[in-house]
Amino acid sequence: MGDTRDAYTDVENVFLPVGVGVFVLVALAILTLVVLGRRRREPSRRKNNVPLELAIVAVLAVAAGTLVTVSFSAEDRVGEARASAPLKVRVVAAKWRWRFEYPAQGKVVQGGDGEAPALVVPAGTPVEIEGVSLDVVHAFWVPELRFQRQLFPNRPTRFVMTFPEPGILPGGRCSMFCGLRHQDMHFVVDVRPAAEFETWVSAR
Repeated sequence: MGDTRDAYTDVENVFLPVGVGVFVLVALAILTLVVLGRRRREPSRRKNNVPLELAIVAVLAVAAGTLVTVSFSAEDRVGEARASAPLKVRVVAAKWRWRFEYPAQGKVVQGGDGEAPALVVPAGTPVEIEGVSLDVVHAFWVPELRFQRQLFPNRPTRFVMTFPEPGILPGGRCSMFCGLRHQDMHFVVDVRPAAEFETWVSAR
């Protein structure tokens, strides 16, 4: 699948109403307790309301289980296309720049000081990305696609992304504070039609 924008929009469509509902219920409960507490002349002698407490626990358990299931389902949808991804890109993060390697194509895009390199990818094609850091923990973040993955030293992080339509996504960056020049770790995603991507690959 790999279309992270759609996958995480589905997650948002579940989390948002659940979050609003929980907020409303908690606010109403607090308001009710405040009003009843003011009207009551003597403290209540009842210590526990077991049925009510069990009902609250059941509702919270169902809500938590639903949110966890939706979250992991979205993660599975994002990762399930790895075996069939026709393009593989190695993303290397180091203080304070990015490098994008295309092993099968023999291409390398290297960022420099203050220079945002371009991750060039074909539109509509699953791309398997292997990310690694050469020093501290970095994070590969594409805000436009609602996607972020942490990159660790000596432990590759693998994931699949699909970029739906051609265009420039300018907001790529490291979202994990990694040192004094963290703000310089920017990149762009250059999404091209398949034919233009092949032309770029074959150009020296």
